[in-house]
Amino acid sequence: WGYYMKWTGVDNMEKYWDYVIARYGAYPCTWTLAGEVTLAYYTDLGENWSYYKTQFREQWSEVARHIHHTDPYHRLVTVHPGPGVNDGKPPVNDMGTIDFVMLQSGHSGFRTLPHATMNVRKNLDDYPQKPILHGEVCFEGMHGEGSGSKVQRFLFWSNMLMGTAGFSYGAEGIWQFNTTTEKFGASPGGNTWGNVPWEVAYTYPGSREVGIGKTILEQYQWWDLKPAPDLISFSAPDSIFIPYCATTKNVRIIYMFDFPSSWRNIRCTKLNKEKTYQVTFIDPITGDTYPYGIISADVKGEWKVPKPPIMQDWVLVLKEKL
Repeated sequence: WGYYMKWTGVDNMEKYWDYVIARYGAYPCTWTLAGEVTLAYYTDLGENWSYYKTQFREQWSEVARHIHHTDPYHRLVTVHPGPGVNDGKPPVNDMGTIDFVMLQSGHSGFRTLPHATMNVRKNLDDYPQKPILHGEVCFEGMHGEGSGSKVQRFLFWSNMLMGTAGFSYGAEGIWQFNTTTEKFGASPGGNTWGNVPWEVAYTYPGSREVGIGKTILEQYQWWDLKPAPDLISFSAPDSIFIPYCATTKNVRIIYMFDFPSSWRNIRCTKLNKEKTYQVTFIDPITGDTYPYGIISADVKGEWKVPKPPIMQDWVLVLKEKL
């Protein structure tokens, strides 16, 4: 898209969007301005890339303004960020034209998770009035065995409990439409990302476990989830693998990734000492529930989290008894 914009100009891209809106606008859809918005189409711009990134950001802002002006259905508009967004600048100059912020954080499995977590927090702070969600991160199966199901569970639960508006799962083998008889092969840049066919990729366990996460959250008013890191305390080294907590209508939902040596140090805080709470462990791998029972706060308004049924990551739900 960046390459196309470079050579054809904004006017032709606006005409293209006129067609897209006329052809598809009546359907319930959202508009994504471009993929890799600051990337010229697989073109090595060398020392000129900084210049062209500046041009692309302004040009796509013009196109976004045109879409808002033209679209009679007022569909949501976003943009897929490209390389170079990590330079601290927004994907387009006029973020007022973007209705929700899409993130792209990389595909290197566990090595990506610190940046992915920082990316969510930064954008929640930078754009508090806009929905935030990952549009591309750690496609399952990317780089061979990378970004497996535990990475997918961490991303889903940490994102949702930090306050994102949703989560987008992706898988190697599906994004490039590989089949058993026909592979996408090398990208224009010369690299082959993977040859797994979609008939295999769609069975990856991460997709099922992200779906289980959705099913769990649908039991509660998930759309009202508010991050509540102050409602849980723990002893852990400086890490992203901490308990994540959010609340929604008399319910606390906590995701605990992996604390085999410090479970005894995790405490729910600021509990109502005049109330009791129904406590349930939920397995994010299977969706199975393990009712713990009714608990009440100590004199400090706290409750010490016990060891889980199995030493793995868990979802813990505290529901206030009315």
